[in-house]
Amino acid sequence: MRKILIACRTGYDRDYAASTLLEVFQRDMKAAVLPLEYEEGWASDRMEAVRRFDHRSDRRYDIERPLRAYGVKNFTWLVGLSPEETEKRIKESDILCLFGEDASECMERIEDLGLYETIRNYDGILIVLSAAARILEDTFETGEDRDRRTISGLGILSAVHLLLHYDESEEAVGKMIRMLERDGQPILVLSEQSAVYLEEGRLELLGGAFIADENDLDELYSLL
Repeated sequence: MRKILIACRTGYDRDYAASTLLEVFQRDMKAAVLPLEYEEGWASDRMEAVRRFDHRSDRRYDIERPLRAYGVKNFTWLVGLSPEETEKRIKESDILCLFGEDASECMERIEDLGLYETIRNYDGILIVLSAAARILEDTFETGEDRDRRTISGLGILSAVHLLLHYDESEEAVGKMIRMLERDGQPILVLSEQSAVYLEEGRLELLGGAFIADENDLDELYSLL
């Protein structure tokens, strides 16, 4: 039974999410972590990835910390492995954590590794952090104005968009308005201290997360 957790940051062990997630994570679960924010291919690049996410790195600690707070202790970092071994480790895991700061690069990495169907059909707990969460959509846009491109995502979240790192600024409100005006699809809006949890069609907004749709446009215009 697929479960999905979307968050901007790694604070999902805090009070705003803990009451829900304490019942989701179990101590005996095996977690696989797949960074999607670096290029891989040459041997030297793979070795750099291993060094970047070794057991002493701050980034590794930051990613593991909230899961360890829930009692999860078994981690496998999917760096420096062949696509075949990466897929095998994912299928053996109970939790798969994806992260990256460029959604288009995240999709490129998934396609390079041949993991599109594996991730799309993953039936464990899928955790997706920061900009990487946009790959869950049917399509997402990158760039601005003339450089804007529409990219196909995994299609796990259908007929909805994500707006991440929302801070109530004029720029963020304007972006939300443009998204709603463009195709009218609802938007899951996440601030730094929020998350969204989905389980078999049930959606739970945690912390400051909320949903915006076309009915909110007048109110959003008034904020500018």
